Amino acid sequence: FETQDQSIKEQQISTKDGINRISLYFKSLGQYGQTAFLTTLYGTGELSQAFCRLSAVYGGTYILRCRASGLLLDDQGTYKGIVTNEGQPIYSNHLISNIDHLPIYGKITGRAISRCTCVTNKSLFGNDRAVLSTVPPHTFGHPHTIYILQLDFGLNVCPKGQYLTYIWSPLVKSAEEDLKTLVQSIFREQNLTDETKPSILWLVYFDQMIRSPVKENIPNGITVINDPGCEIDFDLAIQEAQSIFKSLYPDEEWIPKVPDPNDVEWVVDTDEKLSPEEPQNYKTTG
Repeated sequence: FETQDQSIKEQQISTKDGINRISLYFKSLGQYGQTAFLTTLYGTGELSQAFCRLSAVYGGTYILRCRASGLLLDDQGTYKGIVTNEGQPIYSNHLISNIDHLPIYGKITGRAISRCTCVTNKSLFGNDRAVLSTVPPHTFGHPHTIYILQLDFGLNVCPKGQYLTYIWSPLVKSAEEDLKTLVQSIFREQNLTDETKPSILWLVYFDQMIRSPVKENIPNGITVINDPGCEIDFDLAIQEAQSIFKSLYPDEEWIPKVPDPNDVEWVVDTDEKLSPEEPQNYKTTG
């Protein structure tokens, strides 16, 4: 399996993995439309809501308008619970978090992503409205593959008649230095008269640092997940979630088929406690 992008070569993709990815692409064609891809309405935040609703089907509980302000650890440094911003302790056997909520357990990996997000007055791709495209390495002076994702009003991410475009690639210098030549080549700035190109209505460049957990420093009972990378899909995030699930519940099925609501039998145990009684001698961190 040969690839042009040096950053992908460094991942050492095997021939078997390459064939499996190509096979997955062709198997996905026509599943939910003419392409192999499926995206969300209102942006990727809807994926979190989908998992929340799936969890709720199986009895998951959510606390809204609340955040963790500290951790509860016992004398051996083992995780026992959290303290909310209102000072309420919530006890559990395990905590799963990203690095944003537990920055003391994360570190910069040395890898980063150059990102550009812009809103334009027309499509980059003629009559095509939702498009994923790639620019080969060493084009526009950038050594890596550049990804372009254009979304439109039909996906409920921007006003009617406008287009939202994401552009990203592994960082070399800075987002603006890495991507500006491409942006200037495919878009029209407002003070220019070339009306054949989409006009930029709003634009921002930013660098996304990629962090990873410092596992040797994380207390027992806490799992910290990795930051997302340059991937165009959520396969790695799903694989990580499945790995965490299997480590905690090795005998349970991973995302079983959702039952028909009419088949669900609700059983309420009035004697069940929502949380264990408050233990003694816990110390608070954070």
